[in-house]
Amino acid sequence: MKSKAILIFLFIAFVGKAQSTREVSTRNLAWAGIFAQYNFSPSWNVNLDAQARYEYTDGDWFAWLIRPGLTWTAKNKIMLTGGIGVVALYPNPNSRPPRPEIRPWQEIGKKFTIKKHWFYPRYRLEQRFIRQYDLFDFEDDFSFAAFRSRARVDYSYNLTPDNARGFLLLAGNEYMFATNTKGKTTFDQNRAYLGIGYRLNKTLTFQLTYLNLFQRTGSNVFEQHHTIRLILFMTFSKPETTKS
Repeated sequence: MKSKAILIFLFIAFVGKAQSTREVSTRNLAWAGIFAQYNFSPSWNVNLDAQARYEYTDGDWFAWLIRPGLTWTAKNKIMLTGGIGVVALYPNPNSRPPRPEIRPWQEIGKKFTIKKHWFYPRYRLEQRFIRQYDLFDFEDDFSFAAFRSRARVDYSYNLTPDNARGFLLLAGNEYMFATNTKGKTTFDQNRAYLGIGYRLNKTLTFQLTYLNLFQRTGSNVFEQHHTIRLILFMTFSKPETTKS
């Protein structure tokens, strides 16, 4: 009994020390973006995600990204997507040019609808190629940095009939972990959000959400981002042709 008490005490002391040495800084940001999709057919569509991110903590830009993709939807409604992202991440505070990054990515997911409830679980794998800093300039070429896995689920509840003008309740979470060039896998970040959407018509929908991002930036160094995110979703489809 005495040995168990000692082990419990040592465990509590170890956990307390680990928590006390963990460094967490807080940042306040605003994201604005557009997600556009064009449906060629029930099976194929192209899409584009474009975002700009501003940080109020330092009063300067944080990042921007452009991420096109091509999606194929199988008969069982499973969606397979592939694309490439171009990202620029600004140092904080902005003292050097933004660091460029290229991210090929692949994703699998499926959308579920149960009455007015809508769920979209998906998994994405990214390959991150980064052009690292060399003092105040950049290295000559991009170098592979890591694989990053992203497990995400989005949820919405329609307050009006499908495709009718009205509000939606929104929530979701995304968990990420990264594997570096040495094969070591670690927690990267977690994003949880909650907000509202407003659907103008079957083509245009606005989403305004609060996103809480918790990210590892070092071995025991983390950042927490309080973010307001505004996104415009646009969906277009190829007009149907009628036979005469």
